[in-house]
Amino acid sequence: MKLKANAYSPAMTITLTPDQEKLVAERLGQGSYRSPEQVAAAAFSALEAEEARERKLAELRREIDVGLEELDRGERLDGATVMRELIEKNARRLNPTA
Repeated sequence: MKLKANAYSPAMTITLTPDQEKLVAERLGQGSYRSPEQVAAAAFSALEAEEARERKLAELRREIDVGLEELDRGERLDGATVMRELIEKNARRLNPTA
């Protein structure tokens, strides 16, 4: 597959496996995309979305680890206190002049 050049880079040739070529042909045959370049662009977008999801998941895991470490050190709040503070904070956000 040869991708079209743009203002920033020359054209690039990518060698696809037979299975990848079949996938591109299927998508084109379904009318989902008008060109192999559109299929490739969609694949790259999906890759970027997956990588962003993985980064977010890693960040959430780090935050969970921090929270667990805080709990191990005895740093905790009871649920009622947390809920009251969240309700008060939300009320201030919704009505900042009150």
